[in-house]
Amino acid sequence: MGLEVFSPSSPNSPRWNPQDGTVTVQVNYRPNAAPAYKINVTDVPHAELQSKLTEIFAHRPYRMMWVTGDDNLRFSDVADVIDIGRASNVNHIGLITRGFIRQLGLHQVRSPFPKPGNNAKSTHEELE
Repeated sequence: MGLEVFSPSSPNSPRWNPQDGTVTVQVNYRPNAAPAYKINVTDVPHAELQSKLTEIFAHRPYRMMWVTGDDNLRFSDVADVIDIGRASNVNHIGLITRGFIRQLGLHQVRSPFPKPGNNAKSTHEELE
């Protein structure tokens, strides 16, 4: 079957909007170490990615996830996150580059996790 993914520049692709509850998994390169991962702005260990994504998407009718990664990563690091997304019942997975995000002038993402001790649904932080 292959790997079906979207790019935000494709004509039939869903649009990436970090302000609408979109889930973006960031794969961050670390020299001489395994990559670091974030779900939007929240650090998540690799071992917890699937359970966190499953939790996030459990009650969402539309399960779309975007993946972004540093240029220095091996594609297998990104493909691993795509596989984890599929195992978490994500229906659509899109790939975006950091350059695309900067080009749009969108440098903030929304956290899918409530801030501890706060009734707010989300927080904003800079996308690295």
